[in-house]
Amino acid sequence: QASVVVKCVESGGPEPGVGCAGRGIITAINFLEENGAYQDVDFVSYDVLGDVVCGGFAMPIRENKAQEIYIVTSGEMMGMYAKLLNRSRCCPPTKFIYSPPGE
Repeated sequence: QASVVVKCVESGGPEPGVGCAGRGIITAINFLEENGAYQDVDFVSYDVLGDVVCGGFAMPIRENKAQEIYIVTSGEMMGMYAKLLNRSRCCPPTKFIYSPPGE
């Protein structure tokens, strides 16, 4: 019988107006790598902001730490715009799949 181990980590950022929250993401991922957190794992999931204000949010994508990328957004136009703009700035070519609400 196979056992399942789930490891969860949450990292914070600087207080508002003081620094770049994306820097916290970069620091956290580097810390996890240096301390062996990615050894013997089959799956890693990142839940990061899609804001375009800071490139640090896209670090797992830009540095080839992701084999698959799923961008999830609401149907609101500003949310769609921000996600697509960020995707075009940091991601390799990706397939865009649209699922209308209720499907």
